[in-house]
Amino acid sequence: FEFEEGESTTFTSRDYELEGLSVWSLSPHWSAGLSASASGSTRLNQSRALRGGPAVEYNYFPYSESTRRQITFLYRMEVVSFDYEEITLFEKTSETRLTHKLEIGSAFNQPWGELDLSLEASNYLDNFDQHRIEFFSRFEIRLFRGLSLDIMGSAARVKDQIYQPLEDIPLEDILLRRRELGTDYEYSLELGFNFTFGSVFNNVVNPRMSSGGGRRYRH
Repeated sequence: FEFEEGESTTFTSRDYELEGLSVWSLSPHWSAGLSASASGSTRLNQSRALRGGPAVEYNYFPYSESTRRQITFLYRMEVVSFDYEEITLFEKTSETRLTHKLEIGSAFNQPWGELDLSLEASNYLDNFDQHRIEFFSRFEIRLFRGLSLDIMGSAARVKDQIYQPLEDIPLEDILLRRRELGTDYEYSLELGFNFTFGSVFNNVVNPRMSSGGGRRYRH
């Protein structure tokens, strides 16, 4: 930014993520997997965040029907290691924790459109007060061939912001959204149109551990 007095100031925001998932098909209803990721975010006060661990998923319907319907229950446990850019509210510059998450997701594809719902709950195993609960929904209405109306919404109870910096966040970082502010709740609503063209066949190959509820649309 250049100011009238001739001074200039530069603000930098960094965000990256690399993730991998390996899934074993145990039966028409059960899957097991291992996941790992590495990320960093100026907004989350994390210079580095490493995650990894096992997961198991159960689908009420056979996976062969996932192009039309699915109701999944996914349980994941991870070891997480954080290196922070600034000292946190808990006076940490780095830490390693154990966390787990339960995700209940559903997806239904019908001639009139699609309906996706999910409920996720997670917490750190050494402190159940540090948790997060989130509900996500998506409703797609097919208006005519290829064109759909999308309505997405989510609401979350947030108690797991262990990365919040100890020092007050400067006003310029708030205005530029370089730091995430502390909050107890988050909610969102999105409306849009989606146009699809190409093959009439569904291109889903293996939806295990990746396509239940809101996981298709956000991380």
